[in-house]
Amino acid sequence: MKLAVTILASILAICSVTTAIPVNPSAATSAETSTSTAQPTEITSTESEYRKISHEEATGLVDISQFSENDANLIEEYLLMDQRYDDINKPYDVANFERLDQGKLVEQLTEQKEKLLHKPYQDENDPMYQEELENSKLKLKKALRELKRIVKKCERIGNSLYYATSQLNYSRENLAERLFQNGPSGTSLNSYVEFLESNRDFVEKIYESLTLQLSQQSKSE
Repeated sequence: MKLAVTILASILAICSVTTAIPVNPSAATSAETSTSTAQPTEITSTESEYRKISHEEATGLVDISQFSENDANLIEEYLLMDQRYDDINKPYDVANFERLDQGKLVEQLTEQKEKLLHKPYQDENDPMYQEELENSKLKLKKALRELKRIVKKCERIGNSLYYATSQLNYSRENLAERLFQNGPSGTSLNSYVEFLESNRDFVEKIYESLTLQLSQQSKSE
């Protein structure tokens, strides 16, 4: 039983360690994370504070008349990265639920096998007992093999999610700095970053308005 438990613990540990997602992976380089060349710079002072930004306040701080095609590209890039993150995160969550369920199954089958091995007053030479024990071992072996497969899937998706998260956080900081460059100096950059994270529709509307503005400008030239 100790061996089975050790195997299970090792498998679960692999997934939990290798697929950990960074809380603040903003240190990723531009070559890895974005086609933009501009590095995000601090727009906050030592006295800046985090606070919740309302939708109304955010709208009042953004002046799209000051934005160019490069800004439209920056916003488009962010929206694409945000969508890519969602596309990876959903199957990652599903894979993790599969891993947990399969882990529980392995534990149950391990207990069943151990009960058979230590069944009191059991004749070990009994053919029916031998068959039952062998079937129990085969089920456990099959379940462990399936758990390993799921763990590998967790690793693969988790690695992709790690980089997607790094790219998205980097792009979001760049965008927050650009959109809210006229915001109060006492408000931290993280305040704007969190607002963007929770309000994709806000960014989409800005992008639609900006592309319309650029299109009209192009026609008038």
